[in-house]
Amino acid sequence: MAATYFITGAHGCIGSWIVKALVERGDDAVVFDRSDDPRRLRAIMDPDQLATVRFVLGDITDGAVVQRALAFSQATRVIHLAGLQVPICKADPIGGAMVNVVGTLNVFEAARSLSINNVVYASSAAVYGLNDDDAVLDETAKAYLARASLPFARRLIAAMRAGEAAGGDKRGKQSAALLIHGSEEWSDLDLRVDDHTDPLAELERLEQVSRERWVHFRPFLPTRQNPAGITDRKIIDTSIEAANAGKT
Repeated sequence: MAATYFITGAHGCIGSWIVKALVERGDDAVVFDRSDDPRRLRAIMDPDQLATVRFVLGDITDGAVVQRALAFSQATRVIHLAGLQVPICKADPIGGAMVNVVGTLNVFEAARSLSINNVVYASSAAVYGLNDDDAVLDETAKAYLARASLPFARRLIAAMRAGEAAGGDKRGKQSAALLIHGSEEWSDLDLRVDDHTDPLAELERLEQVSRERWVHFRPFLPTRQNPAGITDRKIIDTSIEAANAGKT
């Protein structure tokens, strides 16, 4: 029998895959998030699947808003994933505490007041901490500095590999991601590997694949200076073929 789930933070990596899994097995998903950008969901779900998802825009730090949204959803199960990660919390400790601590309490209190007993929430691998010494960070930094001649993406992967070799997290199947932004709205490179026994090796392979076409196609995309971009397929294909052949 289908159940209705109320999912916070569903626009994140873990949340989006949970929403997809719920929809695929026939459950109803109600997404509660302060962001109205469904690009992660759109990337992994087909339009018909996404059309079944209900979206509620709201701030998890506002207890009254959370309770109204949960009551309106008529959900019988809650999956709480909303949270801010370390860089944001470091820059804004009070804002981080409001989302991570007060927001979680708001979800719990709303579920309690509505007699919803099925609540699942997640933390992150950061709760396990790093090694007692600084070897992982030191080796990561050393590798990054020593590989200044490499293209930026390969330099970052090399640094991550060095950190892993020095004792980085290897618990089970892990994830790895590489997101590089330049001066434009879209990313220069956005790669992610999930549920893989050797995610860095797979990330390295994907980066190599991106050099075959994507990095050569990227200059033709719309820019602030040229909003229309270049759309002539012949020009694009000729340029990519020349780049791959080692020509200018």
